[in-house]
Amino acid sequence: MLSYNYYNAVVKKAEELNKEKTEEKPAVEKIKSNSNLIISEILGKVILPYRGEEIQAILDDSGNGYTEAYKVIEDKFTRPLSDYKFQSTARYKETAKLAKDVEHFNSLDAFAISTEMMTKRYLHPAIITACRSLDELDVYLDCLEKGEVNDFKIFNIKYELYPTVVKNNKMDFTTPKRNFIQRIIDKIVRYYKKNTHRGKRYAD
Repeated sequence: MLSYNYYNAVVKKAEELNKEKTEEKPAVEKIKSNSNLIISEILGKVILPYRGEEIQAILDDSGNGYTEAYKVIEDKFTRPLSDYKFQSTARYKETAKLAKDVEHFNSLDAFAISTEMMTKRYLHPAIITACRSLDELDVYLDCLEKGEVNDFKIFNIKYELYPTVVKNNKMDFTTPKRNFIQRIIDKIVRYYKKNTHRGKRYAD
């Protein structure tokens, strides 16, 4: 038979375990990484790739003042599309930033490579922003020059563009404006036929 003290000790231990479970904080949902570079005319934004752990690291640093992941993404990994309006200038700026801040190039070397990137007409400057090193940029440029952009696997590049309106130069008589023009033409034809017929009758 169990002693009274032993029984109380077991009950107390069970109560403590239940209390710990009740006070246990819910598991923090893991922040998903984004492997897409989204260049969106529709949103007017560029959303850069990011890793879930770097978003979490920013949230964990209380000195940053961030409490929500979406706010970190908006401030740190989203750019207005207008930043890339003048693409040649934007290519220079983004390459210079990558060369100086990440690769720690001196000013002369940073100027040289940034000037070179200005001439890359088919290189969207947002792709330079998304690259975390010049090596990544070199890989993309190599794929671009070979015409094999789909082989670039470091991140995905997605464009969200407005639909292109294709103009048809042929006259469309189904529209009100074209119907009006057609009626004018029909009147002229009828007038010409009528007067031609009348002229023949008088001639006879």
